[in-house]
Amino acid sequence: MRARFLAIGMLGLTLARPGGVSAVGIADIVATPEAYVGQTVTVVGTVENPLPIGPESMFDLRDGRAKLTVMSHASPPAPGARFSITGTVQEAHVGDTNENHDFPHVLVESARSPAP
Repeated sequence: MRARFLAIGMLGLTLARPGGVSAVGIADIVATPEAYVGQTVTVVGTVENPLPIGPESMFDLRDGRAKLTVMSHASPPAPGARFSITGTVQEAHVGDTNENHDFPHVLVESARSPAP
C-alpha cells in the first residue's frame, strides 16, 4: 500500500526519451534493479492490479514469479492482458534522495503493445 501511494506521487515524472532500448526479463530487473536504473528497457508480462489515477495509471506486470510496477500517463490495460512495455527503470524515493531506499523500483512507461 505504501508503494502505491509513493507511485501516485511519482506519476509526475517526465517520461524518458527512447534510445538504446533492450529487452530484459522482469526477474532480472527485480534481482539487480540498481543495474537498470535510468535505462530504457522492454519487458513482457501479464497485467495485474490495474489502478486508474485520473487520466494516468499504474499496474503490476508479472512474468512467472517476478513482478514490476509500471507507471503510465495512459489508462491502464485490462487485468490478465499480456503486454510488451517499454520504459525507464526508476528508483522510488520519498523525501531526501539519501533516504528510503526500501521501496521497489518502478518502470515509467513510454510505449506499450500487445504481446503474444
